[in-house]
Amino acid sequence: MSDITVVLGPPAAGKSTWVHQQAQPGDITVDFDAMAKALGSRSDHDHPESVISATFAARGGVVSKALRDDPTLDGVKVYVIHSTPKDEWMDEYRQAGAKFVIIDPGEPLALMRAKFERRPAGTDQRIRDWYANYPDIEEAETVKAGPLQTKKNPEGEIRSKVAFIQTKADDGSALKEGEFIGYAAVFGNIDSYGDKIAQGAFSASLADYQAKGLPIPAYWGHQMSDPMMNIGATKVAQEDDHGLRVHVKLDLDNPNGAQVHKLIKEGRVNQMSFAYEIEEAAWVEEMNDDGTLGDSFFELRKLKIFEVSVVQVGANQATELLDVKSRLEDQRALTSTSARVKLAKAADLIAEAMDEADTQDNTEDTTTDVEEPNADGKDEAQAESETGAEVKSRFTDPKYIRSLIIQKYI
Repeated sequence: MSDITVVLGPPAAGKSTWVHQQAQPGDITVDFDAMAKALGSRSDHDHPESVISATFAARGGVVSKALRDDPTLDGVKVYVIHSTPKDEWMDEYRQAGAKFVIIDPGEPLALMRAKFERRPAGTDQRIRDWYANYPDIEEAETVKAGPLQTKKNPEGEIRSKVAFIQTKADDGSALKEGEFIGYAAVFGNIDSYGDKIAQGAFSASLADYQAKGLPIPAYWGHQMSDPMMNIGATKVAQEDDHGLRVHVKLDLDNPNGAQVHKLIKEGRVNQMSFAYEIEEAAWVEEMNDDGTLGDSFFELRKLKIFEVSVVQVGANQATELLDVKSRLEDQRALTSTSARVKLAKAADLIAEAMDEADTQDNTEDTTTDVEEPNADGKDEAQAESETGAEVKSRFTDPKYIRSLIIQKYI
């Protein structure tokens, strides 16, 4: 007689991980996602309808075989992973003497894992629905999952960590043709995926590259499946207080490397990123001094790096103003007396606009009742036109000043 364990839990709970930790060679694991991939799906969780249909049939066949007490399964442990089995399935499992295990990481952690693993659309709602209809199984063993610490393949873990690219050495001298320096990652800030990279996260991986005498390959846009997109390699890769700093030499005999070099020199691309595998990480919730909940983020503590890439847009925008500074510094060699006059005109234009804003502020009717903000946060008057205060605010916005100067005067 087969020994059946039914493993329940919300999506992204860690059911497959738990089963893989328990199962021994020769045990049978009925895992829908794994079966779907074996039947042709190229995604971990988002499968084509044709594959889904075939996988349901395959899963049903294996489960039925176990429930029928097939003699070929005598003494074999069968782990069946289910999020929410139908009632008729639950009745059959009970009649077969199955054991039940609930993997319950808690709704917040399950939602975070779904985001981290980039689960398909609708997963968040399925998680909430699962907790809203928590299974009532008295005989079930409940496993409370701890902080997420997992490993993923590099294809599943590509995250853009923007940094700036510079074409001059630290002493101000020009780098050799085809070379640039940039940060493939930055420490200490939370990116748009909710990640924060801890300082030292790359140290072991960098030491491994150094011990083997190998460079880190450089790609355009993480296109690792195309050898022609391997456009160069690092001459130096090291951590400093800011992040992962890389000195890259592009392959100028590769047309793609030459084109990327041209884009960098012209300032048309200026960001970097990297592909990696997580070896150690944890969810962190910080507390403010007053005892209230502060930032929550997924801290990446140990990473195995596979490549660095030049990208058009990254996820971590913390270094945008550094990029502006770098670009403006690179313009100095081209800045003639005429160009400096244009920059002065730009400054005059900003000053004039701010004076106009002050004038508008002073002449507004301050006795007018203030209406409630509309859906986008502006009152009706603001929706019709900008007030002097808004104009003034725009001209104290560094991004707006940057676009004005670069577009019109550089």
